[in-house]
Amino acid sequence: FRPGQNKAEPVIEGRPILRVLRGEVADEVYQEFGPWVSQRIRLPRDARHIELTYTVGPIPIEDGLGKEIVSRISTDLQSKGEYYHDSNGREMMYRKRNFRPSFDLNQTSPVAGNYYPVTTAHFIRDDRTQLTVLTDAAQAGTGCVRDGELELMVHRRLLRDDARGVAEPLNETEYISPYWQPPNVPNYVPAQPSGSGLVTRGRHIITFGAVKKAAALWRPLADQLYMPPLPFFAKEEASLAGKEYSAVRPLPPNVQIISLAQWDASRVLLRLAHQFGIEEDSELSKPVSVNLRDLFVGKTVASADERGLAVTISREEVLKRQISWRVEGEAAPVPKVKEGMTDMVTTLGPLQIRTFLLTFEPEVIRQDHLFA
Repeated sequence: FRPGQNKAEPVIEGRPILRVLRGEVADEVYQEFGPWVSQRIRLPRDARHIELTYTVGPIPIEDGLGKEIVSRISTDLQSKGEYYHDSNGREMMYRKRNFRPSFDLNQTSPVAGNYYPVTTAHFIRDDRTQLTVLTDAAQAGTGCVRDGELELMVHRRLLRDDARGVAEPLNETEYISPYWQPPNVPNYVPAQPSGSGLVTRGRHIITFGAVKKAAALWRPLADQLYMPPLPFFAKEEASLAGKEYSAVRPLPPNVQIISLAQWDASRVLLRLAHQFGIEEDSELSKPVSVNLRDLFVGKTVASADERGLAVTISREEVLKRQISWRVEGEAAPVPKVKEGMTDMVTTLGPLQIRTFLLTFEPEVIRQDHLFA
């Protein structure tokens, strides 16, 4: 994006309308900045995080100006122009203001040039404290334009093409005329927006605390935000066999099942993921072992064929193709993780994903498939 100036302006002049609500489950502050911007700040009871829900739009354009709306959190953290954001929800990428590790940067756009894609999380920190913000959707963000600030772009409506490849203004509206030329319509202008602008709504989760314990808080919260529980409903006359049920035995706190699906008539696809990066936490970043044989309640795994991440090739073939190198400037070497399995026990290193095709003992395989 190409902002017209290097500082953001408040969406209103003066103070927002405030309403404070207190309850047994949570306390909330509702802020209304005008007819098209509002947010709710929620502090759940006994929680160590803040939930921020925003509603933005339709963005007004009567003044003839396009606008990009950002949500900004300002602190007194001495972040020294350093910033971290996620790479597709996994590894955290280090950034520094007006800097590129592979070439000398001539920075001509101090705002846009320090913005990065944020899929799940980003944070800033100093020697003692870390501020982390999680997002429920991929957004552009930064933490290195100014020290102590994190911001995410939550909405935009532009009236001119920014010459970045789209070849049209990013003016999304309720309706738009077709891109193609209808037959027998003279002087037709394609792709003309009409109706009101779009309204967007989203949620950010904010954590603030000691650097050494930060990942133990925000990593599980990111998983909860990305994969919330799915509610199911039954008719009044239906009865549940029990109040709780899990088909999987408890996993270590730093491991999650990220894929579980029927692969074919006799095998089930399983992906296990280590959820913490190298040195993010003194305990949770350590390699961890999982016993596949007794992972499922009431079912016994007869065999486990480890595959590549896409399942198309074997683990042995993955290792043959693997290139081993040390990244220049890497803070710490990747811990060596034991390959293969011993008595159906597999080990995962930091942020490692391991993929298996499981075969169960014959008595538990059914024609109607174990997992739909």
